Amino acid sequence: MSRLNLVPRLALFGAVALLAACGGDNGGASSSAAATSGDTPHGAVLGSAELLRKGDFVALVNASVPPARLEQAKQRFMADLKSEEITEERRAEFAQTMQRLTGPNAEAEMMAEIRPQLEQLQAPEMKAQLPAMIAMGKGFALQAINEDQDMTATQKAQASGILNAIASWAETGQFAEINRAERAVAAIVSTARSLPVKTLDEVYALDFNGMMGLFSTAFTGVKDIFKAYDIDLDRTLSTVRAETVSQDGDNANVRVKMELLGAPLEFDTQMVRVDGRWYGKDTLDKLNESGAAAAN
Repeated sequence: MSRLNLVPRLALFGAVALLAACGGDNGGASSSAAATSGDTPHGAVLGSAELLRKGDFVALVNASVPPARLEQAKQRFMADLKSEEITEERRAEFAQTMQRLTGPNAEAEMMAEIRPQLEQLQAPEMKAQLPAMIAMGKGFALQAINEDQDMTATQKAQASGILNAIASWAETGQFAEINRAERAVAAIVSTARSLPVKTLDEVYALDFNGMMGLFSTAFTGVKDIFKAYDIDLDRTLSTVRAETVSQDGDNANVRVKMELLGAPLEFDTQMVRVDGRWYGKDTLDKLNESGAAAAN
């Protein structure tokens, strides 16, 4: 399992909210402390979304993995993270990227690179072609999602809904506005400068909590970048709604209603009760797969 997607998979129903604004009616489930705990299937979903809104990735993983499996999950993540050898080439690439993002003139240099492309996108002939280009790209992306054998049906539904909403937003052309790009670039540079690591060796030296702290800092930066385009993830994440629509013993189906960029999204996610608390079935399945692979 790739080190780039392990933690989001461990906390599937929380991490999906990273890319989507959430909303809708919860049929009785509230955001109270009782409703956002893991004591109920929908409460586990709501609790994870709230932890993600706060950027508390340590607590998010803790809430998404049964205590008996938590240490295994953390060790597997760190082992996967450090499985690729640090080479001088990788050190140099990382250093070059950090210099580009944190240098004294980083904002001006980045804007100098992308401004001509943004101006080209704003040309009348390009604006006329934009809807067709976006529709073509969306078609290719949807096909790739549908053909992805590693994604579950729930994940495909989530990804497709998010993609459709983003494509509709992209047709407005806001992403090509120079003033918005300047604010987004400023957020990128500010985030890079605030990272607690400056070299690849420092990244590899982090323990699990340190790595989650790095994710938290990066996530705060992502939210600032989205704000440059009037997308407030804090506000939208605070409106997550979920409803337990069926339960059979230790298995339950939870319906999550979401609204991304004005487009309502809805999907069902399967939950499993372990030692009295509820966890995402996809999360547990991935842990089992990871454990089986490690044993072999």
